[in-house]
Amino acid sequence: MSLTKRLANVARIPNEYLCEKPPPPKSVKIEVSSRCNYRCAYCALRTRNSGMPTDIDYDFFRKITAEMGSFGIREYGVFYIGEPFTNPSLLMKCIGW
Repeated sequence: MSLTKRLANVARIPNEYLCEKPPPPKSVKIEVSSRCNYRCAYCALRTRNSGMPTDIDYDFFRKITAEMGSFGIREYGVFYIGEPFTNPSLLMKCIGW
């Protein structure tokens, strides 16, 4: 699939989700770490007003991904805004799970 078509699919909300009780998403992003060693001018991370950056608790990660799996979610992105490679051992554990 071309990049243009992939972007169009991301930007478009399918009709099946435009209802009162939409189905669960096919994929989710989970922020493994909210830390980042960069301060990019365009990144939303620098605008967060929360306390110290943290990493996700591995047991919590396993719990939520198991629950998501029971709803049919099969694809997980272990990143969001933070940089998951700031804790490579946790990142590898999450990917392995």
